[in-house]
Amino acid sequence: MHSEICARTRATLAALVSSCVLFTAPMVAQAQNRGNFTAIVVAGYGVQLDVIEDESGDGVSGISFGLGWFVSRDLALMLRLSGTAVEYELIQETLGPPIIRTPTMVSGMFGIDGQYWLNDRWNVEVGVGQGVVVQDGSEDSDVGLGVLGALGYAVFLKGKFSMQLGVEYTPVFLGDRMVQNVGINLGLQLL
Repeated sequence: MHSEICARTRATLAALVSSCVLFTAPMVAQAQNRGNFTAIVVAGYGVQLDVIEDESGDGVSGISFGLGWFVSRDLALMLRLSGTAVEYELIQETLGPPIIRTPTMVSGMFGIDGQYWLNDRWNVEVGVGQGVVVQDGSEDSDVGLGVLGALGYAVFLKGKFSMQLGVEYTPVFLGDRMVQNVGINLGLQLL
């Protein structure tokens, strides 16, 4: 059942991304009016890998938003939240039939981010802040260092509005444990 839901999620995301690219690719980029306040909202497909626990899962990426200010035409500083939420399939061996659980794990970071526009279409982001990992059934959350690296491409530009396809990588370092988050996202940004 879980694999059917994940397959449907991937198919829906692929159709959405394909539609955006097909309908907006012919548009000619115009010089953007970047400046002052900026806000971004991002959602997509994500993969999470817990290196120490050797577990991986896929689900929702880009539980993400940012608020900030353009300090120059090409550089924005933002407060940024980025991460993933996935379900893991855990099999617990028992004397009888195995017990299968599917807990949800949310992992990501909240911190300071710099977004630099290389030209009217491409931008890169780098950020650092507090990383957090929370799992279903756990009363505590693990806290450590969170890092964000992202690459975005504006498929649609109109005045101060941008629709972007992007990739975000958000590892969370928890002492001897690291949880990696990768997302392929669709984002909307007020420039």
